[in-house]
Amino acid sequence: MSPAPYVPRLCARLRGYEIDFGKHRVTLWLESGHVADMSGSIRFAVRHDPRVRKIVTMSGDKMDTTFERRGNGWSARVPVPLAEMQKGKKWTS
Repeated sequence: MSPAPYVPRLCARLRGYEIDFGKHRVTLWLESGHVADMSGSIRFAVRHDPRVRKIVTMSGDKMDTTFERRGNGWSARVPVPLAEMQKGKKWTS
């Protein structure tokens, strides 16, 4: 299978995207191992749904980052792998 096209705005290879206009949610499906630029993801999503409230990026089949609109700004959350939490490692986001 050929690699997904590289999208400079996202700084990642984009396999596809999904828009849920009812929930104002955009999911970006990235090539495995790729992560998307936050500001690029927001610009991409807002271009497709100006009222977007949540953006989820998937790296391959794994959830990568969630961006949520809070008032006039955005916040980012990165999932912490349960196995790493159980090992007692400290994680910051």
